Amino acid sequence: MMRIEELLETRVQKTPEKPFLTFQDARYTYEETAAVSKRYANALGELGVEAGDRVGLFLPNCP
Repeated sequence: MMRIEELLETRVQKTPEKPFLTFQDARYTYEETAAVSKRYANALGELGVEAGDRVGLFLPNCP
């Protein structure tokens, strides 16, 4: 089974500029989405979150 980050990275390698998400008038490519995801992962790591830790998020339902 492929993890979501592996799936995203595979799509970035194949079609980085292809739209991953469209919300109202904004479009986010696979490459942009991967970059933002990596920034959040790095920030969580700097806060001490490690592989296997569980993290809860309370966010609005929009990109």
